[in-house]
Amino acid sequence: MQKKHNSSDLKLSFAFSLAELSVVLIIIGLLMASITYGTKLIKTSKLIKAKTYTESSPIWSISDINGKRSAVLWLDTIDTDSITTTINGDSKLVTKWRSKVGGSAIQTGVTSIMPEFKEKGLDPYPSIYFDGGDQLTISLSPLVESDDTYSIAIVWQTENDSTAILFQQGIARNRRAALVQFAEGQYGFNGMNNDANLIKDYNLNQLTSSIITIDNSLSNNVALYHNLEDKIETNTASPSTLDLEVGNAYISGQNDSTVRFTGHLAEIIIFRSALSEDEAKSVALYLTTKYQIR
Repeated sequence: MQKKHNSSDLKLSFAFSLAELSVVLIIIGLLMASITYGTKLIKTSKLIKAKTYTESSPIWSISDINGKRSAVLWLDTIDTDSITTTINGDSKLVTKWRSKVGGSAIQTGVTSIMPEFKEKGLDPYPSIYFDGGDQLTISLSPLVESDDTYSIAIVWQTENDSTAILFQQGIARNRRAALVQFAEGQYGFNGMNNDANLIKDYNLNQLTSSIITIDNSLSNNVALYHNLEDKIETNTASPSTLDLEVGNAYISGQNDSTVRFTGHLAEIIIFRSALSEDEAKSVALYLTTKYQIR
């Protein structure tokens, strides 16, 4: 004989089901909150570590042949106090980015070409984002006139393959140095018809650490360190005729509206010496560790 369930039994069963469901939902909510909190802790930890790496960086101790600090421009988005912004709608546009050394600053007073500061542009790291038309100019040329030895270290991520310049000083023929120029999947150094601008492959939307050293006393006057890979040596057409011009220093593009950069910049360091292999590798280790670049 089949047992009949009265209405009170059904109500009690339904109540237990709701109670059990509520417990499950609470547990799921707690787990999700724990995961979110844990993720925030990890990201915060990475930022704290990045600041610690900066404080202990080898950049502070690298010297030129005269025993002076070699770094003459050091721009770092982790140091958010060095970045001045203005609000434009939902965006924080960069008006000034102050160097940690040398007293220089890069800036622009033209709203239409101001890049955007993104607090988590390279999550969890902050970045300055250039949209292909943005540009910053440097108030004081980091490199001296006719300099024959210099280096750049830069952390960057591009979104397209269009020809673009990340940093440039000078505009005249053979007096210009586009220290990092890329196009169609490769990048390198451009000296205005005295080039080594297709040295190494790169990937779109991939954070990259690059160090390029120039020593025009050598036949292989250009060396590139891509992330933690081995050094690549090459040469421009005529190393002895490369001759830097003072003034007209830019981040993203050159003295006109062409070859501007689309993507994120995290850190830029200009040295007034050609880094030795050991120095370059120590800077590469610092940058790749700081930004967790594999």
